[in-house]
Amino acid sequence: MKFEDVKQCSWLKYNDEYWFVNSVRQDVCHMQNRTTNLRLTAADFKTNQIETVQPPVWETGNQILCNCESNEIVHKQIATIIHIDEDVVDAYPYLIQLNNLQHVRDWLTPFEIQKIDY
Repeated sequence: MKFEDVKQCSWLKYNDEYWFVNSVRQDVCHMQNRTTNLRLTAADFKTNQIETVQPPVWETGNQILCNCESNEIVHKQIATIIHIDEDVVDAYPYLIQLNNLQHVRDWLTPFEIQKIDY
């Protein structure tokens, strides 16, 4: 992938992790995942394997398995998507509520969600 192809508010895969692109300026792109903010330069795109990825799309009411290792309370728990923030494009558009602990809610990325099919 070329640096020139990077778009703000898109998702990239870099070092086997998914990254949300917060901003792109001249020859620098700022990205984030759950635990880290990262800055890559145009030169990094020449020497590393970086690819654009399409995030999975989920719906309100989906029963899901949370795959969020940085939050021990919700990680590997069954939850329901109760709201999708469509007004602002950001890394965490999905508000979930745990099925067994109704008072526990968290915002997740599309890649921290695994659908459960009954």
